[in-house]
Amino acid sequence: MTYNRGIKSGRLNVWNNAELILSGSFKDDLQDGEWKWYRTKDHLDSLVTYNNGVLDGSYKKWQIMEASQ
Repeated sequence: MTYNRGIKSGRLNVWNNAELILSGSFKDDLQDGEWKWYRTKDHLDSLVTYNNGVLDGSYKKWQIMEASQ
């Protein structure tokens, strides 16, 4: 991600202990396109699509279900 006169633009990746936890993009300082939050490196927690900072479509969130014993 870059800043031009304080305006965010481009891809944002957030890492924690070498694991990607958030991936998304900014356009003209607004969230734009697909944003993904990860629970672990192989498991999505949430998937959201933005168009010029506005939710565009569904907001998907996954939960881990424990098997009953």
